[in-house]
Amino acid sequence: MRTIIGLIALVLATVLPGVANAKDAGNGYVTGFLIIPNGGFYFFTNGTITGTTPGCDTGGLPQRWGFDGSTAAGQMMASVILTAYSTHQLLRVVSSGTCVSGYNSEAPGLIITNNAQ
Repeated sequence: MRTIIGLIALVLATVLPGVANAKDAGNGYVTGFLIIPNGGFYFFTNGTITGTTPGCDTGGLPQRWGFDGSTAAGQMMASVILTAYSTHQLLRVVSSGTCVSGYNSEAPGLIITNNAQ
């Protein structure tokens, strides 16, 4: 399982741009999610938020993240998020520093699971 998570992190690191001073949600749990008909996938964590939220994140919910769940990369992220939610596994989210058009929430750049509970 750690190999799969590592591969997902590697793929996302090469696909999504890294940004200095981006928002980071420290280790926390997925507290909910919302899937909308156009493929949008929102999820919420209770990890402590540090860093700067981009101006496009107008939802007013700093612990909300959004991305396009209809893409292959989005489906991988959704799989990790839903697994962490259902197994009550700690999750850390590192920002991509960008927002996905139409989701008014910041897009995750990396999603890291943590088995130390």
